[in-house]
Amino acid sequence: MTEASVILCVRNAAATVGAQLAALAGQDCAREWELVVVDNGSTDESVRIVEGWRRRLPSLRLVRANERAGLGYARNAGAAAAAGRVLAFCDADDVADRGWLSALLRGAREAELIGGRLELGMLNGPRARRWRAMSADDLRRPLALGYLHYAVGANFAVAREAFDAVGGCDEAFTICGDDIDLSWRIQRRGGRLAFREDAVMHYRLRANIPGLVRQRYLYGQAEGLLRRKYAHELAAVRWAERWPSYRALLTRCWHLLADEERRGVWLGVAGYSAGRIRGSLRYGVLNY
Repeated sequence: MTEASVILCVRNAAATVGAQLAALAGQDCAREWELVVVDNGSTDESVRIVEGWRRRLPSLRLVRANERAGLGYARNAGAAAAAGRVLAFCDADDVADRGWLSALLRGAREAELIGGRLELGMLNGPRARRWRAMSADDLRRPLALGYLHYAVGANFAVAREAFDAVGGCDEAFTICGDDIDLSWRIQRRGGRLAFREDAVMHYRLRANIPGLVRQRYLYGQAEGLLRRKYAHELAAVRWAERWPSYRALLTRCWHLLADEERRGVWLGVAGYSAGRIRGSLRYGVLNY
């Protein structure tokens, strides 16, 4: 069995996938590994670009997962085709550091699930970083809904045995949230989660306000599905703790007329709050 399979899911990523493929071609990993690229119904030049990298990435295999759009579905398709003992996942709009895969494989000696660190400086300007204002814990050891830590989907590896034991990704999570759910299920089954500071992924933030708002809205909506699925484990939402954020949105609504930086911050928070409300209604939970 191959030591590791890197699984890269692609859907209309022609503008960025070449940079990620170049980074994967430059990995310093001395152990045997393969690259499985999963095309999830791209309609742009993504597949052509991927095919052009076969000479520099001789282990590259292209898998078609075109039945439906969905990140959990695409990741499962990649895992089903992979031959590795360890499955390492990354995204098509980021750039892996040269030592990324080696670091994840070192982590796989001590845990079933390994999360890496997100680095924001290389691919993002100061405005995009201020819009998201990600904390050190978000970048290194994120915690979701006050319950359990998780490995971010853009930068993690998992032992195949642990992945298969929990049935892979839940395909109900079509865009986001599958990483949190997978991490929780592996830990609830007794699997260990470790974090590697040296497994660095240069992470690309949304560079425009519409993209930022949509992403934050989808994050908020995914929380609703997580709350429905883990209703007995998650603490109930306390309105007294949530109200200050809504009050801040109301009192700062003038930021819509301010400079682009403050407008983006306000709209990002508003998008996240709107997503929580939508997720609450869609999944029949209280998460706003």
